[in-house]
Amino acid sequence: MESWQYLNKNKIYLLLYIKEMNTLQRQKLIQINSDDRTSGSSSAQFSVNLGNDSKVNSVRAMAVKEIHFVNSFYNIEYYNNTFYYDTGAGEQSFVLPRGQYNLSTLISAITAKLATAMITATITLDALTQRLVWNVNVPMAFYQYRSNGEVNPLHDVLGIFGESSGLVTNYTSTGIPDLCGVKSVYIISPELASGSCITSQTKTKSVLAVVPVEAGFGEVVYSKNSDNESDVHVYDTALQNNLSSIRIEMQDEFGNLLVPNGHQIDMLLKIFY
Repeated sequence: MESWQYLNKNKIYLLLYIKEMNTLQRQKLIQINSDDRTSGSSSAQFSVNLGNDSKVNSVRAMAVKEIHFVNSFYNIEYYNNTFYYDTGAGEQSFVLPRGQYNLSTLISAITAKLATAMITATITLDALTQRLVWNVNVPMAFYQYRSNGEVNPLHDVLGIFGESSGLVTNYTSTGIPDLCGVKSVYIISPELASGSCITSQTKTKSVLAVVPVEAGFGEVVYSKNSDNESDVHVYDTALQNNLSSIRIEMQDEFGNLLVPNGHQIDMLLKIFY
C-alpha cells in the first residue's frame, strides 16, 4: 500500500513538474534527421551532434513528438534469408537474395535454390488452409530449430513451426506463410532513453519509441504522439542530461538492425530544461 502511495505521489510530482515546464515555456523543439549524421553509414544506426547550446546540455525531460520514415525494409533480409534442411546426409542450406518478395517470387526462388542441390520441388498453397504444401523427389527433414538449438531463419516466413516426422517427400507447413515483413520499428537511443525497457528475455534495451508499420512497402510511416505526460522521459534532475551527442538505432521487434535501403528517418523531439 505504501509503495502504491509512493508511486502515485511521485506521479503527481511529475505531472506538476511537466505542467510547470509548459507554463514557464522552458522547452524547445529538436529536429533530428539521419542525413545530418556525424557518424554511421545509414539511418538505421547513426549519431548526430546538436552542438554546445546550453539548453541541450541541461535537459530535464524529453518527449517524442513526431517520427516519420519510408517503409523500405525488405521482407527477406540478412537475418531471415537462410533455410536449413536435412536429406539424411547432413544438414544443408541455401541463402535467398535480399529483397521484397511475394508468394510467387518466393516459391520460384526456393525451387531454384533446391534445384542446384539436385532436388526437384513443387510448392503450392492449399486453397483452404493457406498453408504451403511441399512435394520433393528427395526425402527431406523440415524443422523450426536446428540441432544446435538455433532457429531456422526462414521458418517464420514459410510457416514451418515444429518439425516433420523424419525424412519426407510430402510436407504441409504447420502455419501460414508470413511475408508481412517488419511489423514494428523500435527506435533505440542510449542517450535519450537509457535502460527504459526490460524484455521477456530479461535484457535491458534503451527504447525511445515503438512505431507500428501500418503502411505498405514504399509508403511513408508516420507517428505523432499527443502531449501525454506518460510519454515523457524524465532524467535525474541532480545530474540532468547532456544531449549534445545522440545515438539512434532502428531495430525490429527481435532486435535485428534494420536496413532502410538509403531512406532517412526524421524525428521531432520536445525537450524541457
